[in-house]
Amino acid sequence: MADASTLPILLRQLRLQRHLKEARLPGGKTIDTFDFGAIGGADRPQLTQLATDTGWIERCQNLLLFGPSGVGKSHIAAAIGHALIEQGLRVRYYSASALVQELQAAKRALVLPETLTKVDKYRLLIIDDIGYVKRDEAETTVLFELIAHRYEAGSVVITSN
Repeated sequence: MADASTLPILLRQLRLQRHLKEARLPGGKTIDTFDFGAIGGADRPQLTQLATDTGWIERCQNLLLFGPSGVGKSHIAAAIGHALIEQGLRVRYYSASALVQELQAAKRALVLPETLTKVDKYRLLIIDDIGYVKRDEAETTVLFELIAHRYEAGSVVITSN
């Protein structure tokens, strides 16, 4: 059994494990495992700052990562999410197609406002591969509603090719 001096550390570790599990981040994607040498234009100091300085999260600012397939956008987004979780923030990672399906199901069940409110517990939403969403009216409508709901209320990272 833990003594009083190790209890706060144990509780922090348990909270970290719980937040990592609920975030659903892809495994092994951290700043340390990103190959900066393989990708031209990836700015290590800037990405490290985004991962360690929570000021942009406090200001509810957003981050858009655009580029061709295979350059590491998803890895960078997940790495930032992982680092922010380690600092005590709650993060949720979604593939854009899974998120759209979830939002459309909520809209059909007439619980979209409640579903949007549930994501407010996350300081950062990561929406990966938004370019692969089909872009029909129903899909774009629910995505717009989510982004409008998050505007100035929480941060979003979006990746797209």
